[in-house]
Amino acid sequence: MRKRFTINSFLHKAGGAQLPMYRVIAMSIRTSKVRRITDDWHTDFLTVGEGYYLGTTSGHKYFGAGEGFAVGDKLHAIVVDDSDFPEASHSLSVEERFERIIYMTHRHNIVSVWSDGREVVKR
Repeated sequence: MRKRFTINSFLHKAGGAQLPMYRVIAMSIRTSKVRRITDDWHTDFLTVGEGYYLGTTSGHKYFGAGEGFAVGDKLHAIVVDDSDFPEASHSLSVEERFERIIYMTHRHNIVSVWSDGREVVKR
């Protein structure tokens, strides 16, 4: 028998030990890498893209909404200033910059927060 499950472990984590989703995503990716090691390298670990999906769109869909960033949806986002991150040894792609943001962001790097289409925090 096949069953369909919606995977969204972030609802429990985000509401408890960690509220910032970028930290929850990074923690989940790291945890999946530990799992891979303890499973004799048979289990794939989460990519940043997969972690981001689970931390954003999966929760959005869980609550009855569609895919994230759909036309007409109100913006929920953070704006990150990564200018104090260590200089990279090469020019970074958008994906590489995004990965650094997931792993290296601290509270002071967040310069703006948007919720329900409105800017609610500006530093």
